[in-house]
Amino acid sequence: MLCAFWLASSPTQGTAVTPSGEAGLYVAGGLNVALPTVTLGAIAGVADGFDLDFRYDTHAGLVHDVGLTARFAWAERFAAAVNVSYSFFAIEEVSGILAVRAPFSNGATVAPDVRWRVLDRKDHHLSLMGGASVRWLGLEEDEFGTVSRRLEFSVRHAFLEVGAEWIGDSGSTWLRVRAVVPIEAEFRVLGYLPWIVVGHTWSLQ
Repeated sequence: MLCAFWLASSPTQGTAVTPSGEAGLYVAGGLNVALPTVTLGAIAGVADGFDLDFRYDTHAGLVHDVGLTARFAWAERFAAAVNVSYSFFAIEEVSGILAVRAPFSNGATVAPDVRWRVLDRKDHHLSLMGGASVRWLGLEEDEFGTVSRRLEFSVRHAFLEVGAEWIGDSGSTWLRVRAVVPIEAEFRVLGYLPWIVVGHTWSLQ
């Protein structure tokens, strides 16, 4: 998966947390594989070392995802985050595959992660992040083709990510490379899914 995003105003990346009392809106647009992708969100610093990030993503109107992330920073180079999200397909079938059987999206998940800022310099940053996604509400199809929601608790996938950011006069350019390891789905090709995001961030202020 190759993604590219250009953001007019974005939440902070990595372990940096929005200062208490500050808030902002952000919008992003780009391509996810061949699908136009739009992201809308708001972020606010709730207390020292703690912020909340609400975002909505859509991939060409075919997939929708709404989520809330709570992020906590401790020490100087470490942070943890918990994301609660709900995603769904607006169509029943994608390239001959029923959406209800898709290994990603469809259902409610909680995804905790831990972040470590490996390198923090004035003009560039490097960070590591690892976590997992746990589904607690999913879709089930019975023998008659009827789809219903049901409670379930299962680890969907684990991931490890390396992020780099370069600070310039006009904003920051960043690269995020993530290895997603499916656990719940029977999806074994490389043993993991490569996920790459490259973008540039600037502010309208």
